[in-house]
Amino acid sequence: MKKYEEVKKLSFQSLTGISDKTISIHHDKLYEGYVKKWLEDFKALGLCSRGWTILGHDFNDGKLRNFLLDAHNFYGIWGTAPILVLDMYEHAYFIDFGADKKSYIETFFQNLNWQVINKKFQKIVG
Repeated sequence: MKKYEEVKKLSFQSLTGISDKTISIHHDKLYEGYVKKWLEDFKALGLCSRGWTILGHDFNDGKLRNFLLDAHNFYGIWGTAPILVLDMYEHAYFIDFGADKKSYIETFFQNLNWQVINKKFQKIVG
């Protein structure tokens, strides 16, 4: 992932008269919006999944994508490395949460170690 300074230079290098503070505020808002939309999409996939919900890095175009896999033996994800995997098979949540998938997903996110996930991501794109 690019550092803020690199993004600022690439995205705003042709603009004049805009302060670094203004650029920072808008960059942060855009970033927060992107993360919120990704999270909403990932959780929605989890709620309708009978298998795995996966955030993966697509080596073909370098983009991050969410995937839903409902079966062990169908529709593999080729050319992609998993970064975050949410197990939505019943064995993963039913004993503790019953049919309450939403609470299971919220608990999953509350217990993630984002530093570990970031290290994995850095190894993949490194």
